[in-house]
Amino acid sequence: MDIEQVANEARRSISNFCIEECKAYCCRKGHLALTLKEAELITQNRIKEFKDRDIIIQIDEKNYALSLGKSCPRLSACSCTIHKNRLRPSVCKQYPIFVEGKSIRLSSGCPAVAKKLLYEFECKFLNLGYKLTN
Repeated sequence: MDIEQVANEARRSISNFCIEECKAYCCRKGHLALTLKEAELITQNRIKEFKDRDIIIQIDEKNYALSLGKSCPRLSACSCTIHKNRLRPSVCKQYPIFVEGKSIRLSSGCPAVAKKLLYEFECKFLNLGYKLTN
């Protein structure tokens, strides 16, 4: 099993926790880094409207940031309405486990990480020769 398969298995292992207990905290707080295509998907091609409301911030020609002051506009009843869309933001696909070279970064802001719900997978990452970072 390769690292991406283990990371995806780990993400799936906490999906019920995310919806039922955490209530999609990651989709309600902080900021998301987005490409132009991801920003268009999130805003349903209404970037200007979201920029005018300071929800989307343009970083440069290709990059945006989505402020999650209230919640992601694609979140409904603690569930992502674009979760199955292959074009959804990469940060959303990866959260809370980010594979960066030979390191695995677990998001310290994730309640599942804080509750050690990924401990079994942390051991698998280490056995595959990866270093854990926060």
